[in-house]
Amino acid sequence: MYQVRNTIILLLLVLVMTPAALQAAVLEDFYQVEMPAREEQDRGQALREAFELMIARQAGTEAVDREAVQAAAQDPQAFMRRIAGTEAGGVRIDFEPAAIRG
Repeated sequence: MYQVRNTIILLLLVLVMTPAALQAAVLEDFYQVEMPAREEQDRGQALREAFELMIARQAGTEAVDREAVQAAAQDPQAFMRRIAGTEAGGVRIDFEPAAIRG
């Protein structure tokens, strides 16, 4: 009886620890932001807003106000993989997952 209980506990521990060993898949669309076209907004401001939206997705809206994030938002191009226009005249920005997580 004692050995059966130990075996069950061991199996439960293995089941609990298995997901921790798996790596999460990177969702490419998760690192993509589309900004609508606005006449009064320049490209730099659109890039900063897109960067802040990406940070809010990753760490929550309160993270956007942190000093380090605000400093990084001054040069959002350092975190971008590519930028393209949309059919509606907006901008689609793909951020580099490793740069955002790092």
